[in-house]
Amino acid sequence: MSLFPELPQNMLHRSNEIKSPAVVYDAESLTHVVNHLRRRLGSVKKMKLYVSMKANRNVGLNAYMSKVVDGVDVSSYEEYQVATVAGYSRISATSPGIKIEHIHEMIENHVQFDFDNVEQLYAYSCQYNESRQPKDIGLRLNIPIESNGATTYLSKSRFGINVSQSDNQQALKEILKEFHYKVTSIHIHIGELNNFNTVKDTLNYLVDILSLFPDVQTLNLGGGLTRLFSNEEDLDKTFELIQSYTEQYLPKLKEVIFEPGMLVYVMAGYLKTSVLSVNNGVVNMDSSAWNLIEWTKGNVKIVYTSSNGEVEQQTIAGNTCYEKDIYFENTASNKLSLNDYIVLFPFGAYTVSMSKSLHGLPSPKEYLYINDEFTELSVGEGQVHA
Repeated sequence: MSLFPELPQNMLHRSNEIKSPAVVYDAESLTHVVNHLRRRLGSVKKMKLYVSMKANRNVGLNAYMSKVVDGVDVSSYEEYQVATVAGYSRISATSPGIKIEHIHEMIENHVQFDFDNVEQLYAYSCQYNESRQPKDIGLRLNIPIESNGATTYLSKSRFGINVSQSDNQQALKEILKEFHYKVTSIHIHIGELNNFNTVKDTLNYLVDILSLFPDVQTLNLGGGLTRLFSNEEDLDKTFELIQSYTEQYLPKLKEVIFEPGMLVYVMAGYLKTSVLSVNNGVVNMDSSAWNLIEWTKGNVKIVYTSSNGEVEQQTIAGNTCYEKDIYFENTASNKLSLNDYIVLFPFGAYTVSMSKSLHGLPSPKEYLYINDEFTELSVGEGQVHA
């Protein structure tokens, strides 16, 4: 069973049924990826599969996902609000950018909040735990080892508490003692878990410092699984290593959380976009590459076109007045004319959730293709469709 779902040919052939521009998520592709992840991660016996909302925060889509994954990780108060409306039963959160009163609200509503830094923890404690009531808390840790890469952030990360620094460690110990806290959750996120050695180095560091936190019951290893899943040789031995380490060094551990975002969503999303005009070989579409695919442009390709014209070289451009708003420069495709449309893939992660609004252009409508029907997804908190 491959991680990569087959292109939903029936959906592509029926894409004329929805107005353009539109982003469509294929439900069958989503469940295919989730089932594959559960199978491959299954060697980690206490595994829980969350999804990272920063990859896609559409309320309706998250309502669907809340039924197929174990929980969700959020990085802002706004994402937390989406998570509650979408119906997730388990929510984790960490960020240095969340207001203290919102952290308090999350904790009061049983969110597993993992404090990003010592000052954040102290500010929360002074404001909301003056009575020094014993509490279980979570921490996000910085991993200060030199295995950094272009997409892996260990010692170079600006997030998490570096407990190897004596000042941080001492300040943290004092807060834990003063406020009667017990650390039961540890959270790390280092960008991409590129390979077996990156994971091994990270686990070795955790083993060295977890003696400071003998009561840990939850270990959240973050996401960043995309590159790891592209290397079959590393994949199984990496998860076997995680199982071995957690079993040996974390006797009180109840769960190991993975929270992929890109890996879950990216291959389930498609953009339908139509031709507005053609000028000197430049095809102007009704959507904007600049507004939608700043992070993912290098991976996007045409997987369907309504045109039966001969193949020729064309530049396919977005609908802003920015010169560099280009989907494809001099690309080979069926000749596109007014009212033709194309479907682009992959488009499920870090597209609409990161969209810009040059000229005030709205984001495309979003749909879930499920049971051979296109269901429009809400984006506001007041309505949830699944």
